[in-house]
Amino acid sequence: MWTQGDSMPTFFLSAAAGDDDHYVNQFFQDLRRQVTALAGRSEGNAAFLGVAPNTLRVWPHDMVTALARCEVFVAVCSPRYFLNKVCAKQWWIFEDRLRRYEQRAGVRVPALIALPWTNVDAVARAAAARVGMPKADVPQRSLRQYVRLRSLRDQYHAVVAGLARRIVETATAHLIPHSGSAPDLVSTPDHGTPRVHFVLSAGSRDEMAKVRDDLTFYGPDRQDWAPYLPMLRETLAERARSVAADQLMTCDVGDIDDAVGRVEQAHENNEMVVVLLDSWTTRFDSYRRVLAEIDGRGLNRTAVLVPANRIDAETARHHDQLRYGLRRAFRNATAAPDPMFRTEIATAHHFDVDLARVMEEAQNRMFREPTRHRLPPDDAPGDRPILAGP
Repeated sequence: MWTQGDSMPTFFLSAAAGDDDHYVNQFFQDLRRQVTALAGRSEGNAAFLGVAPNTLRVWPHDMVTALARCEVFVAVCSPRYFLNKVCAKQWWIFEDRLRRYEQRAGVRVPALIALPWTNVDAVARAAAARVGMPKADVPQRSLRQYVRLRSLRDQYHAVVAGLARRIVETATAHLIPHSGSAPDLVSTPDHGTPRVHFVLSAGSRDEMAKVRDDLTFYGPDRQDWAPYLPMLRETLAERARSVAADQLMTCDVGDIDDAVGRVEQAHENNEMVVVLLDSWTTRFDSYRRVLAEIDGRGLNRTAVLVPANRIDAETARHHDQLRYGLRRAFRNATAAPDPMFRTEIATAHHFDVDLARVMEEAQNRMFREPTRHRLPPDDAPGDRPILAGP
C-alpha cells in the first residue's frame, strides 16, 4: 500500500506490511494532520507513507522520489521491520543522505526517527543503537498500544503532537540536500538488519583430550561445545543464535580456522564479531596465534566472551594457569578494561546478559564510527547506480 505525497514531503513514514496496517495508516494520517498544521502545508504535500512488503519487483516512482527528497524519515520499528529487505533499503537510502550531509557540513542531523511499534524493549534497543537515540528518549510503551487503546487516547495525542513538532523543527533547522537522482533501489545494499558473526574457539572431544581430563562439555565436532552442562544442555552456538534472534539480528557461526577472515569481512561490511572462547584452547599454539592476531587488530567491533561454568571443577583448579593463557593471547585487551572483553562468565543467564550487552555496545560503536567504504566520493564514476528521476 502506497500513499503518495508530492516530490518534496516533509516526512517519509516507513513501515513493514503486516504490522497492523490499518493502525499504521491511522497513525500516519494523524501525524500528517499535525505536521500540516505546524508547517503550513497542504496534507497532500506534507508526507509519504510506504508500507513495504518484504520483496518488491518494481519500486513505485513516487516512492523512490520521496526517499530522495524527504526532509525527515520516520521508521515504525518492529521485529518484522528489521527483517524486511524493502524497509532496510528505504532506511539505507535516507541514512546515506544524512552521512553525506554530515561529511560536508560536519553536523549529524537527528532526522532519522525510529519508533518502537511492538516489543518495546528489544526493538527500542535495536533502534536506539542504530540512530544513536539516548536511552532516556526510548518510550515506555509501544506505539501500537498508544494507537489501539482508548484508555491511552490523551497520551497518544500528546505523542503525535510532540513527534510532529520534532519533525517540523528538524526540517526547518536542517536543509538536507536532495539526491541528485533517484537511487536505484534494486542495487542498494541491504544494511537494515544487523548481523553478528560468532567465532567458536573451542575444540572437539578428541582435540581437548590432549589438554584436559574432563571431556563432559565436548562432542565430536567443535560446535558441540556445551560449557554450561548439566544445567543447560544447549550448545553455546545454539544459545548464541537464540540471543541474537532476541536482539533482532541475523547471525552465522564459524570456528577458529577462519576467524581472521571473518573479522576482516565483518569490518568491511560494518558488522560485528563475537568470539566464544574456551580458555583451555589457549594451551594450543595454533589457537593462541589466531587469538593474538584478533587482539592485535583491536576489539572495537569484536567482542570476546569466556564462559567458566562454576561447577566445572577441573577448570576451577586450573584457574590461574588458564587466566595466564588468556593474558598471553590477549595482551592488549587485558592491559586496559574493555566492555567487549568478558571473562569468567559463570552461568548461562550471565552469558545471555553479557552477549546482549556486547552486541549493543558493538552497534553503538558502529554508529559512532561508520565504515568508510560505504561512503563513496561524490565524483567517483559509476559508484552509485541510479534510476532516472525527475
